[in-house]
Amino acid sequence: MSLWTFSRGSHAQSLTVASAVINVPAGRMLRFISGSVVGMASAAVAGAEFGIYLASANGSGGSPTSITPKPVDPNADGLSVPSGFSIVYGYTTEPTLESDPKARLRFQPLGGRDWLVAVPGAELEFWKSTAYQVALRGISGTPNVAFDFTVELKP
Repeated sequence: MSLWTFSRGSHAQSLTVASAVINVPAGRMLRFISGSVVGMASAAVAGAEFGIYLASANGSGGSPTSITPKPVDPNADGLSVPSGFSIVYGYTTEPTLESDPKARLRFQPLGGRDWLVAVPGAELEFWKSTAYQVALRGISGTPNVAFDFTVELKP
């Protein structure tokens, strides 16, 4: 089992630019175990939504900023991030996303939080025989937002 956590601090949520893109190696399953999204706005505004999407066409280009996944394993000394697995934001060409998110997290932008909690046997899973991307992006509203997720990368 290969569990990884990643997060991104307060940033402006966008409806067109992904907050994070997870690059997954070919033939590997990505499973979301848990996560949360919290509104970081400084004033009360209407509710917002954040989505987890499978990309139908991968994003690329530019010099994207990396978000380093951290191993959950307490004995992780020497454990390295698997080849082809990365989390970034800031591609020049954004990934093309499927029309419906696989999960929606709803929150009040002024400190509200929503949680993604996997039910055993019904986790949010992604798999393709070729390398693929999963994107985290706003669905509605553009407040500042932060997130934390734990994922499993399966062989």
